[in-house]
Amino acid sequence: MTMKKVLIIQEVLPHYRVPLFNEIGKDTHISLTIATEEKETFSNREDLSFGVVKYSSRKLGKFSEIKSLRRLIKGYDKVIMFCDLHWLPTLLKLLLFRGKANIFFWGIGISSERGL
Repeated sequence: MTMKKVLIIQEVLPHYRVPLFNEIGKDTHISLTIATEEKETFSNREDLSFGVVKYSSRKLGKFSEIKSLRRLIKGYDKVIMFCDLHWLPTLLKLLLFRGKANIFFWGIGISSERGL
């Protein structure tokens, strides 16, 4: 079985998800990378079994978009994005420019805090 490169995109990497991502990262068939806007929080930790990369985003009214999305997802077999509808421009770009990657969306749909 070949190793699959998996990218999980999420704005913030909460401390309570680190143990889960560490377990996934220990799988010898998965190379896991987390893309977040807050890389500094995890960049110096040697106890992580996954990679962390930083991305930048920009606001488009009530929506947000990840800059350089094609470059971010290039080379990954699976891309998982935790998101809500505020990320609609990015969701559409992921579907249009995914290359060979399988795309998975994981979220509640609309932010329960304020909605659109």
